[in-house]
Amino acid sequence: MGAARALVEARERAAKAIAVLLSPYIEGVVMTHSASATVKEALLHTPPERVICTASEPGGEGRELVEELRSAGLTADLVDDPDAEHAVGTVNLLLIGADTVFRDGSLVNKVGTAGLAEAAKKAGLLPWKWAADRLHKSRQYWIATTRPDGTPHLMVIWGVWLEDSFWFSTGASSRQARNLAENPKCVIGTDDAAEAVILEGSVEQIDAQHGALERFVAAYEKKYAWNVREMAQPVYRFRACVGFGLFEKKFEQTATRWSFG
Repeated sequence: MGAARALVEARERAAKAIAVLLSPYIEGVVMTHSASATVKEALLHTPPERVICTASEPGGEGRELVEELRSAGLTADLVDDPDAEHAVGTVNLLLIGADTVFRDGSLVNKVGTAGLAEAAKKAGLLPWKWAADRLHKSRQYWIATTRPDGTPHLMVIWGVWLEDSFWFSTGASSRQARNLAENPKCVIGTDDAAEAVILEGSVEQIDAQHGALERFVAAYEKKYAWNVREMAQPVYRFRACVGFGLFEKKFEQTATRWSFG
């Protein structure tokens, strides 16, 4: 019972933290599908102009979410599932939580999510696969951290996109490592600004017994022809809470936000 309660409390804390990080990006009309607890927390924390919820059949959990949002003072409308793919083209943001994220980056979502994603793509939003491909292919990455006095620091690093996370190593005495020791929140960006992927999140330092460490070492050596173990420096795993995709040639039609949680 104690372990279950701790797990629930941890998930609630994570949802609240993600809601705070999402707040600058929630505006206008937001559409959601099913009833993600993290999405709900974000909408309650930063109420947009209007929320559109799909009915989300079978189960109809979207109907309940609409009533909960209205009870909290938000303007929320319900759209029937057959009309949802048309409606997605009229919103500022499609915000959907993932039920499960697998190591290969694939997702499990509510029935109907794929159709909405395809409709969003046709409307101009970039699919997550577009971002994942560029995170894999980028050779250099930007990392932005914050000094203890609040001033920013920007640096280029090597790293690997692995199991839906960004892994990297950097010198323990480097400015970014010292910043991360004080504040694990940071921003990661790919090297091609014309097709940029920018992720906001936080890092954790990985110990030598971590189950995925050997996979990181192998992927790093394959990518850079360098044994990262020889550096004998800390290894970090970055997990995103918010992401942005920016495609310069079609910026106005394709600028996309993703949320994770």
